[in-house]
Amino acid sequence: MVRDKQIQKTREYSDLVLTLHRTGNTSAAWSGGKLYFFLGTDPHRAAQLSLWLDMHIEYCYWRTAGDEKKLRGSDFLGWPENLQQPLLPTENLPFARLQQMTEYYCLPHVFSFMMLAINEQQDLALNPDGTCKLIIRLQGELPIDDLGDAFQLGCVPAVHLVPMVSPPVSLTPDNPCYPLPLAETERLFRVKSIQTAKQPGEKNAQGSAPRGKLGHFLPIDRFQPKSDWLLDAGEPDNVYFQSLITDDLLGRLHNQIHFFGIDGKTANTLSPQSVCAHLIGYHVQAMKLGIGDITLTQESVPAHSPLQCPD
Repeated sequence: MVRDKQIQKTREYSDLVLTLHRTGNTSAAWSGGKLYFFLGTDPHRAAQLSLWLDMHIEYCYWRTAGDEKKLRGSDFLGWPENLQQPLLPTENLPFARLQQMTEYYCLPHVFSFMMLAINEQQDLALNPDGTCKLIIRLQGELPIDDLGDAFQLGCVPAVHLVPMVSPPVSLTPDNPCYPLPLAETERLFRVKSIQTAKQPGEKNAQGSAPRGKLGHFLPIDRFQPKSDWLLDAGEPDNVYFQSLITDDLLGRLHNQIHFFGIDGKTANTLSPQSVCAHLIGYHVQAMKLGIGDITLTQESVPAHSPLQCPD
C-alpha cells in the first residue's frame, strides 16, 4: 500500500516520492514484480502525470534507511499499451481502429492507469517495518504541486460486461423491427448473435411448414449481397440484424433489433418463429462500484488489463 506521497522539484528535475508499505507476512526483502497505479480521478492531473511518466521519466530509485539503489531493470507502461487493441470486446474488423479512437475520447479514465515493472537481478531490501521509498525522477519541473488521490496502488481498469440471453422474441411476416426486452437493471452493449429454437436446415414436421423463408442471422457488419446466380440455389438466405438503443422524452432507454434482407432493405418476409438474442451487456449496479470494491467479470479482458484485488 502507499502510505505517503510527495512531490519534490527543482527547475532541473522533479521527484515523485512514494512511501510503500508491504503488508502481511513481510520479509526483509522484495523480489520485485509489477506495481499497478491509478493516476487519480482528476482527469487533468492524471493526463499530466501520464504524459510526464511516458515522455519525461529519467529513472527510478529504491530507498531504504540504509541504502539507495537505482532501478536499472524497471520500466513504466501506460496508455500506449491500452492503444494496442480495443478495450471493449469487438471482432477483428477493418474499422476496429475507429473504436479505439472512440474509446480514447469517451473513456479517458481507462488510460489513467500505469504499471511499473520492476525486474532487478537482486532482491530489493525493505526497512524493518516493511516500508521503503520509491522515487520517480522526471526531467524538468512538473506543472503539478499536489498529487491528490493519484498513485492508488493495486488498481486496474475493469470491464463490467457479462453475456446475457434475451427472452424469446416472436418474429412475424411484414414486421422487420422488434423491441428487445431486457430486465430493468440490464443494459445492452452489443448483440452477438440471434438463435432460433429451430435452426435453419432442420426438416419441418408434416403440416407445419412455416410461411416465409428460413435464414441465417448475421450482424449487419457482415452484410454481403447474394450473387444473382445463387438466388434460386435453394439454400437459406442471410438475414442481417442491427441493434439500436434509443431514449424517449423521459430519458427511458429502449432496445430494438432491426432485420434486413440480402438486398439491404428491411426484411418483410421473416419466417414466423421464436428467436433469442445472445448479447453482451452490463448491470447498472456495476456503474456504482466505488474504489476498492470487488468486481467479477465473465467477458474476456485485454491481456494488459488484468483484474486483481488491491493490496
